[in-house]
Amino acid sequence: MTKTDPNTLFDQLGVADHIPDEMLLEAHALLDQALHLGVLLGTRGDMLRSWAASHLFQVEGALIARGVEIPGKNHTGLRPYRLASNPDEQVFADQWKKVNKNPSNLLDHLLADNPNGQCQAPAELRDKLVAATVVQWLGSPVGQGFLRDCGYTKKDER
Repeated sequence: MTKTDPNTLFDQLGVADHIPDEMLLEAHALLDQALHLGVLLGTRGDMLRSWAASHLFQVEGALIARGVEIPGKNHTGLRPYRLASNPDEQVFADQWKKVNKNPSNLLDHLLADNPNGQCQAPAELRDKLVAATVVQWLGSPVGQGFLRDCGYTKKDER
């Protein structure tokens, strides 16, 4: 998964200005997973959750300051550059972001072990990235062909 030794990576977070974007993105992915694990562990994961959240905040700040988009953040797919040239992909991507805006969003509900339960662990960034990419793909010409093969047609095609 990671190309960098995690010990080296986390030792260097104090001087984030000198860490390449790719390493910061790796750190972000690892910290997101640690935070998720801390949530799943409940009270036993308090220390891990606190440590991960603190470092995640630091890494996100460094990435945002550099103008680096964090994959999966805000339910954005892998290919956001395609949205400008494909209005149907934009429609699907916008709707996906809309239904995932609330704290108890659709993706968290879909991935929950017990969708009727009160406390659910939030979806990991990788989950958000994959789901947003697939939903955006449904708006692409190939995705639209897939939907037509499944029997769905756009209103204006009827």
